[in-house]
Amino acid sequence: MFSSVTPPSSVARCCQDLVPLLSQHVSEARLTTLVAEIVATDRANSFDRFQRTTDTLMRRLKEAGALTDRYTIQTGGEIGTGHWIIQEAADIRAATVDIIQPIQQRIVDYAANPWGIVQWSSSTPSSGVECELVVIDSYDELDRIPPDGLRGKLVLTRLFPYQQGRRWHEKGAFGVLIDTPVPACPDATIWAKFGWGGMPVHEGTARLVGCVISAREGDALRALVQEGVPVTLHVQVDVHRYVGTHDVVSGLVVGADDPQDEVWAIAHSSEPGAADNAAGVAACIEAVTILESLIAAGQLSRPRRSIRVVFGYECYGFFHYLINQRRFQSPLAGICVDTLGIKPDYCAGALRLHATVPSSAGFVNELAEAMIQAALTTRDTGYTYQAEAFISTEDTLIGDPRYGFPCPLITNHPYRGYHSSADTPEILHPGGLAACVAAIAAYLYYLANADSPVVRELAVWHTERMTAALREVNGAPSRDTAELLRRQHDVSMRQLSRWLWGGNRAEMLSVFDTCHQHVVDASADVPTPVCAQSADGASVPRRRFPLTYMLENTWPAQANLLRESELPSWALYWADGDRCLDEIARLLSAEHKREIPLSTVVSYFLTLQELGWVDVIMPEMMIHCANFSRRD
Repeated sequence: MFSSVTPPSSVARCCQDLVPLLSQHVSEARLTTLVAEIVATDRANSFDRFQRTTDTLMRRLKEAGALTDRYTIQTGGEIGTGHWIIQEAADIRAATVDIIQPIQQRIVDYAANPWGIVQWSSSTPSSGVECELVVIDSYDELDRIPPDGLRGKLVLTRLFPYQQGRRWHEKGAFGVLIDTPVPACPDATIWAKFGWGGMPVHEGTARLVGCVISAREGDALRALVQEGVPVTLHVQVDVHRYVGTHDVVSGLVVGADDPQDEVWAIAHSSEPGAADNAAGVAACIEAVTILESLIAAGQLSRPRRSIRVVFGYECYGFFHYLINQRRFQSPLAGICVDTLGIKPDYCAGALRLHATVPSSAGFVNELAEAMIQAALTTRDTGYTYQAEAFISTEDTLIGDPRYGFPCPLITNHPYRGYHSSADTPEILHPGGLAACVAAIAAYLYYLANADSPVVRELAVWHTERMTAALREVNGAPSRDTAELLRRQHDVSMRQLSRWLWGGNRAEMLSVFDTCHQHVVDASADVPTPVCAQSADGASVPRRRFPLTYMLENTWPAQANLLRESELPSWALYWADGDRCLDEIARLLSAEHKREIPLSTVVSYFLTLQELGWVDVIMPEMMIHCANFSRRD
């Protein structure tokens, strides 16, 4: 569990009174109807249909009583910079694959199964292409083929060629037919993409046709090839790729006192699955619906701050919106709602809460946990709650402690049928989804309505949890873990100070000072780390851009170095312009529970400096800057 101490009275009251009230007003029928409506357009996996999803979400949010906003982002952008861009929009109009020799059989039909085409596939000529089928299931086999050895052929494969487009292109392949198995779903078709937001930057010239069939269909096709008779296919794909747009849709429950203060829930649309993630979007809209209806009925007061739900094309939407949409200040806190409401036998009955990114304010973790556990008592869900460490779904990287907001993740992931045509509304459990809605709505409302006494309770509660964890840390080998806990507590107290509302501010700030002292006292027996004396270790990285880079839009030289470091992109968040590289190396070692050499951290940040994402300030430059400041 995130919290080993008793929740404060305000949290207990919320769990006892607010959560059951919210759960009582969740409509399972409204939820399932909305999921089906979103899936009807998103399952096409086509940008023109995504615009229709936008219309649905705007309409539903207005019906819920929220203020709505459509924020439109143009595709394209600066190549090789590491910034999050979708290179192109793509409208899928049709795709078929037919065996014409030695038998006649249609094996792909986009109209019947939209999962049958690789996203960002290229088109064939309008009349289609006849080609021979070959089977290649290992990169060793692919490497033995001479250049242009696959010219004009369609390759049946269970590899992941959509991350290796150039290799197939150099061999002359016309395209790929993917039959990667979906665990426990032999008749399902995986969701395949050339890259994520398009082909990776260095693969951009590798225009390939890509289609997908199920593992069972692939087995039958392989058996046909093994008979030794040439297998000829007719492939016809019509995809319009262009400079287009994608939308971020948001709905706002307006705060009564300071509407510029916002608490967010994010859930991605523009994805073909029902659980991942039409259910997440529907859950957020239902949370807005019940909050606004209870406010209108006088059963809830309008919260002091605003609650915003945000839907977009994952990070490509969320990050752009957070960075570029002008607002008074960054959101105070939030939650990522991704892959919810799945039948227990599809997800081992697990409802998980993943903590916010470790460098962010962790007080949100124990609060979300309390709301989820309370919500699970209101309905027969078949779920067991599980607390988990931070995991990057990319979206959760919005937890950037400097530019973003603390953001835990609620999810039923992993589940059977993930990212495949098996992810349909039939795998959803309406009661489970309804319980999640109650937890999400309670979490958002509690934070949006918090005043200074509530903030005081949260600060003390979080401090008790951190001091309990520190008391378990003993001796020099644990000093880095103690330092990590101290730093995390500092971030939480700094974030909570933004929530102060009414009362004596000086008195409240003294509470934060007392909380800080409790943490210092709890770690008194742990040696304080000493910064490395080397120039490398004493250098200080300073970030230049909000949030994190994406490898897909990074040139191979830097991308390979970043991969080789085995450090995650959110290691960047420790670079606050004050911490030296030696301190960051120790914090990362504690975070990941393994020794991370200083040399690895130095290489990582020097690569990011080359990419333009940080400035690494050497000790002599810091001295020079300090002297310059004194002369002024």
